[in-house]
Amino acid sequence: MTQALLGGLVSGTIYALLGLGIVLVFGVARFVNLAQGEFYVYGALLATTLVAAGLPVWAAALVAVAGVAVLAAALERLVFSRLADAPHASQLLGGIGVALAMAGAARLIWGTDERSLPELVPGPPLELFGARVGTQMLVLFAALALLCLALWLLLHRSLLGMAMRAVAALSGRAGILGVPVRGVTTAAFAVAGAAGAVAGVVVTPLVFVSYQSGLLLTVFGFIAAAFGGLRSVRGAVAGGLLLGVLEAMTAYFLDSALRTPIALSLLVVVLVYRARREGAGGSPFGARAPRPSERAELPAVAVPSLLVRLRSRRAAGIGVALVVVFALAGPALLPPYWVAVWSFIGVFVVVGIGLDLLLGYTGQLSLGQTTFTGVSAYLVALSVQWWDVGAGVAVLVAIGGTALLALLLGALVLRLRGYYFTLATLAIAIAAEALVNGLPGLLGGPSGVGVSTTLSLFGFALDTQDRLFAATWIVVALSLLVALRMVRSRFGTGMRAVGHDEQLAAAAAVGPFRVRLAVFVASSVLAAVAGVLYAHLLLFVSPPVLGFSAGFDSVVGVLLGGFGTVWGALVGIPIVRLLPELGEDVARYQLLIYGLAVVLLVLAMRGGVVGAVRAVAGRLAARISGPAAVVVPATAAEVVPTGPARVRDVAEAPALRAEGLSRRFGGLVALDGVDVAVRPGRIVGLIGPNGAGKSTCLSLLAGSLGADTGTVALGDADVTRLPADARAGLGMTRTFQLPRLPADLTVLEVATLGAYRLGRTGPLRGLLTPTAAERAGMRRAGRDALELTGIAHLADAPAGTLSTGQQKMLELARALAGAPRVLLADEPAGGLYGDEVARLGAVLRRVAGRGVAVVLVEHEMDLVMEVCDEIVVLSQGRVIGSGTPADVRGNQEVLDAYLGV
Repeated sequence: MTQALLGGLVSGTIYALLGLGIVLVFGVARFVNLAQGEFYVYGALLATTLVAAGLPVWAAALVAVAGVAVLAAALERLVFSRLADAPHASQLLGGIGVALAMAGAARLIWGTDERSLPELVPGPPLELFGARVGTQMLVLFAALALLCLALWLLLHRSLLGMAMRAVAALSGRAGILGVPVRGVTTAAFAVAGAAGAVAGVVVTPLVFVSYQSGLLLTVFGFIAAAFGGLRSVRGAVAGGLLLGVLEAMTAYFLDSALRTPIALSLLVVVLVYRARREGAGGSPFGARAPRPSERAELPAVAVPSLLVRLRSRRAAGIGVALVVVFALAGPALLPPYWVAVWSFIGVFVVVGIGLDLLLGYTGQLSLGQTTFTGVSAYLVALSVQWWDVGAGVAVLVAIGGTALLALLLGALVLRLRGYYFTLATLAIAIAAEALVNGLPGLLGGPSGVGVSTTLSLFGFALDTQDRLFAATWIVVALSLLVALRMVRSRFGTGMRAVGHDEQLAAAAAVGPFRVRLAVFVASSVLAAVAGVLYAHLLLFVSPPVLGFSAGFDSVVGVLLGGFGTVWGALVGIPIVRLLPELGEDVARYQLLIYGLAVVLLVLAMRGGVVGAVRAVAGRLAARISGPAAVVVPATAAEVVPTGPARVRDVAEAPALRAEGLSRRFGGLVALDGVDVAVRPGRIVGLIGPNGAGKSTCLSLLAGSLGADTGTVALGDADVTRLPADARAGLGMTRTFQLPRLPADLTVLEVATLGAYRLGRTGPLRGLLTPTAAERAGMRRAGRDALELTGIAHLADAPAGTLSTGQQKMLELARALAGAPRVLLADEPAGGLYGDEVARLGAVLRRVAGRGVAVVLVEHEMDLVMEVCDEIVVLSQGRVIGSGTPADVRGNQEVLDAYLGV
C-alpha cells in the first residue's frame, strides 16, 4: 500500500505542476488555457530531441523550458489575446484549436512513437517506509516545491508579480493605474508555458510521452486547479496531490479501470459544490410561482395569411425538401462505398443539430454530445444481449434511457456556467470511454459489442445499406424541422434570451435553468436517435464513440457551418467528415488542419459559412431595396399623448409590499431593515447618494438577489422565496441601470421578449400545435410597447446600433411589453438629456396612469420630483426619510445626506 501511495503522490505532483500553470493564466487573464498539457508535451519532446542531438540532459532541459516559454508567449500574442473579450465558448474553442494544432504539429515533427528522457539525477533508489523511492521521484517532488517557491517570489517579491496581482484584481482597469496589461498577460502565459515544460522534463524520465498526451493531462491539471477555485496556488497543489492519491487508492482497493472515471467524477462534484457555494443556493428550478388571479392577455391580432407564412418559410422548406430528395435519390446516384460514408455523415449531422441548439441558442458548449450517441448505441446492443428484446423495444430503451441519463446529468452539470460546464462535459466523455474500456466482462471492453437487430419502420425492414442511408437522411430532415420549429416558437425566444444574458432572460420571465435543461435533454434525444442509426449502420459499438475525439468532428463541423443557424451542421459536418477521405497524406495532417481551422473560424468567421452567406445576402437585399424612410417623432407630447390619468385610490391595497429587507455582502451591510410599499397607479422614487443601497434594494425586490431577512409580496402573493423569473411571470418586470440588450437582435425582437410571460407555449406544445397566433400577439405587444416609448420607427434596427437614450427606451419597452403589474426602473434617465428626459417622464406618467405600480431608482432629481407620488430616501442602507416630494424637500436629514450636497 505504501508503494501505491507513493505512486499516487507522483501522479499528484504531475497534476499539481500542470494546475499551477492553469491557475496563473486564469488569475491574470481569466482564461482557461486548454493548451497547458501541450506545453508539457512540447517541453518533454523538445528535450528528448536535444538529448538525442548530444546535448547534456540538464542543458537540454533548460533550453526546452525556455523554448516553450517563448512559444507560449507567441501564442498569447497571436491567438489568445484576440479572444480576451470573446464569449467563454469562443475562448474554449480557441484553446482547443490551439491544443489540436500543437498536437498535430507534434505528430508531424516527432512521429507517433513514445519517448523518454534519461534521469536528471542518476542514482540508486532509496528505501522509505517499505517503499522504493527513485531519485527521479525526489527530483519531481523538488521541482514542485521549487516551482511553488519561485511563483511565490515572483508574485510577492518582484515588480512583475505586483503587476500580475494588480491585473488579477482589477482586470483591464489595471491599465488606468499605468500597468501594462498586455505585457503582463503575455508574461503570465510565458511563465505558465515554462511551468508546463518543467513538468514534462522532470516527469518524462518516469513516464513515456507522446504527441497525444496533452489533452488528458490538461483535464487533470484543471481538476487540480479547480480545488482552489482556479485562483489558488496552494489549492492547485493540494488538489493535484489529493487527486493522485485518490487514483492510487482506487486502483489498490477497487479496480484500476475505475481510476479515471472516479477522478473525473470528482471534478464534476467539486465544480458543482463550488457553484452551489458561490451561488445564491436553493433549487436551480426555483420555487413554483402561484398563478395570478388576474393576468394580462396577448393582444388579439390577425394571424398572418397562409401565403405570407409560406413565403417566410420558403427557404427553409426548400432546404428540407432537398435533404429528402437526397435521402431518396442518394443510393441510386452514389457508389456503395460513398453510400456508407454519407450514411455516417448523416448520423453526425443529427448530433450537430442538437449541439447547435445547445450552444448556438443557449450558449452552452458541450464537448460530450457524442457520449449520448454512444450510450444510445450501447443500449441498443446490450438490451438485446441482456434481455433478448426486439429491435423496437431496444430502440425505445436506447432513446428513453439516454434521455433519462441526460436529465439526471443536466440537473447536475447545468448548475455550472462557461468554462466549468464545458470542462465537466469533457470530463464525462473521457470518463465514459475509460469506464467502458475497463469493463470487458460487462460492457465488452476495448473489443466492443456487436449489434444483432434489424431496424424496421411500419413493417418495412431497414436491412440494406441503401435503406439505412435513406432512413438516416430522412431523420436529418425531420431533425431540421424539429429544430426550426423549436427556435421559431415562443420557447425559441426564451432560448435566445438565455443564450444572450441569463439576467435579462429572468427579467423577462424566462426560467434560465428550465430552458437550458429542456434544450440539453432535447439535444441528447437527437444524439440518441443518431446512436440508434450508428449502431445499425456499423453493427458494432466500441468505446471511442463515447469519447471526446468522436464528438469533436461535430463541434468543428457546426463551427464551420455556423452556430445558431440550425443549418450549420448540415453545411459544415460533411466538409469535416470528408476531409480524411482525400487521402492518407491529408489524414496525417488532420489534427493540424482541424486545430488551425478552429482557431481561424473563432478569430475571423464566428458566424461560419451560413452566417457569412446570410450577411452577404442581407447586404445585397439592402442595396437592392435602398435605404428605408425613417420617421422620427418630434416631441414628447407627440409620442405620448397625455390623456386623462387613472384615478388613484390611496386606500387601494399595495401592488408591491416589502418589509424589513436586509442584505449583507460579507461584513458590509448593503441594506438594513428597509420597507417599501407601492399602490397601483403610483410612482415611488428610491433616491440617495451612491452606495446607499438603491440598486441592491431593487434587486431584492426583483428577486435577482436573495434577502437575508425580510419579506416581499406582490399583491396577495408572498414572493420572498421566488426567483426573478417567477416574479416576472407574476407581473413584476424591471429595467437595468446598464441596458442589457442583445446587440444582434432587432429592436422589435428585444421588445417582443418582454411579452414572453403572456404566452403559454412550451417546447413540446410548440412542436405539436400551431403557434402563429401566439407569436403574432407577442410581436404586437412588443410593437405597442415601442410605440408607447416613442421608438417604434426603429423596430427593424439592430439593438446594438441604438444611442444610449434609445437603448434606455428599449429597455423600458421590453419591460412594458409584458403588461406588468409592477415596474422596477433602475436609473432609466441615465445618459438622457433635455427632451429625452421629458419624454421619459411622460412615458412613466402614462404607465402609472394605466394602473401600473412603479418603483423608480433615479439620480435625476427634477424627474423624480416631477413624476413621483412618494419618495423613499436611503443612506448607508437605511431609510432616512420618506413622503411626498414636498415632505422630502423639507427633511433636514435628507438635505444633509443627499439633496443639500
